[in-house]
Amino acid sequence: MSLRHVLPLFVPGVLLSLPAQAGQETPFAEDLDSGGGFFGDGGILGLIIEAGPVAWLVLLSLLVFSLVSWAIILGKHRQLGTAERQSAAFLRAFRAASGFTDLVRAARQHPMGPLARLFRAGYREVYDQSSGDGEPARLRVANMEAVARSLLLAASKESNRLGERMTFLATTGGSTPFIGLFGTVWGIMNAFQDIALTQAANISVVAPGVSEALIATAAGLGAAIPAVIAYNGYLARIRRIESDMDDFSLEYVAMLERRLGA
Repeated sequence: MSLRHVLPLFVPGVLLSLPAQAGQETPFAEDLDSGGGFFGDGGILGLIIEAGPVAWLVLLSLLVFSLVSWAIILGKHRQLGTAERQSAAFLRAFRAASGFTDLVRAARQHPMGPLARLFRAGYREVYDQSSGDGEPARLRVANMEAVARSLLLAASKESNRLGERMTFLATTGGSTPFIGLFGTVWGIMNAFQDIALTQAANISVVAPGVSEALIATAAGLGAAIPAVIAYNGYLARIRRIESDMDDFSLEYVAMLERRLGA
């Protein structure tokens, strides 16, 4: 027997092989593929549609977690990016300014920068100490501790503002794998129940329950992984901004003591 009688021949879309016996039909690739693709009965979407109510509840809850967390991720990305850019721009203006008029103008140009917000809080305290009953003849600082407390309070408010909705990302990263695990356990239970009912352990009996279980696992991980990555990344950026606010507060107080100290 020559080699061409042993090796099958492949052409695009069709599997060709020499028949072992006369009258044997040649199998085609489309006859061998019984998965149905993504939208077919054996596809992922088909398995989701045919899933039970518990699996639907698990997948729906994971979908809600995922959508909300992605909305927070995108919103927090814009918020932190704006805060970092405007704080850096205001800090450059702060160090290059020749007087308080330039600083006030720079703070108004960067309203979303945490450092500009800290400057306004400190400037408001300085203005209140200088004005008395009317407009101040000149800015002066009578109580530097009050200015430092106003900066500390403003920094705390900015930290809370930057950390908004971060708890939801942490909750998503910590809880959705377990929600997916619940769906996994439920799918395995259904697989064993089908085995008990049919008294058969072939793949056609076990596959639906196992597939449902694996889909729940994948959905749980798909919701958790982006939330955990975003939470850790954003937390590091928030801590850097908080460190910048602490440094700026010290620099601001030192500047006030040089220029306006009694």
